[in-house]
Amino acid sequence: LHLVTSSLFLPAVLAYLTPRAQVICLRTYFSSSLTWWVATGLARFDIPAFFSSTSTLPTPPRSSTAANPNPDTLPSATSPHAITPNPWLPIIQTTIVHPNDHLCKLQRTLAHFERVYGGRAPGYFKDSGLEGAEYLDGSLFVRAATLTADRLGWMREGQEKKSFSFEGFYAK
Repeated sequence: LHLVTSSLFLPAVLAYLTPRAQVICLRTYFSSSLTWWVATGLARFDIPAFFSSTSTLPTPPRSSTAANPNPDTLPSATSPHAITPNPWLPIIQTTIVHPNDHLCKLQRTLAHFERVYGGRAPGYFKDSGLEGAEYLDGSLFVRAATLTADRLGWMREGQEKKSFSFEGFYAK
């Protein structure tokens, strides 16, 4: 969580550093990220499974004010895009009223990175050496934001408040 939110400020900090200091800063940041990854159980990065099991359209619980699209709605009244034309709108709406102040920081960061990197098509990272990287695209951020809202609860829509999990990814 804190590594994601703090990454938002890296460009602002790096702009004032010498090239050598930038390298040191980024290596230290990366080392800290790896330390947390190891400390929480070395989760496997199964990128294909992640992209096949998540959606780019959040599905918050229905409320009494649920949308009921007119038959002339574009692209069609039965399309999920008629209910949620902008996936960030329900995410941000539920985040604003959630009492966990870390949630708004995380969702803001993910929304920012969606704006910056959201246009990346699948295959952009295919030559990176990371297994499954050919599946990575700009939808990563809205997928992560949706999973975060699912984890902490869609309180605006009536769900109970939940917390971040600190269990890690240890084999049981």
